[in-house]
Amino acid sequence: MRILHFLFSILLVFFLMLPGFSEAVNNPVSCYQNGGSCTFKCGQRQKLIGTCGFPFSKCCR
Repeated sequence: MRILHFLFSILLVFFLMLPGFSEAVNNPVSCYQNGGSCTFKCGQRQKLIGTCGFPFSKCCR
């Protein structure tokens, strides 16, 4: 069981280092600084610019 946890952590670190795997806006502070707002679903006239760091939370402008 410990080996599975170890392998999962190695894969997680590997994917976090890949460029493009995480978006530029990934927390509420940077979302608000870029003129966005954290919502669960972007409106029709809004554009998705990132995530807010919470599950199912998106940064829309």
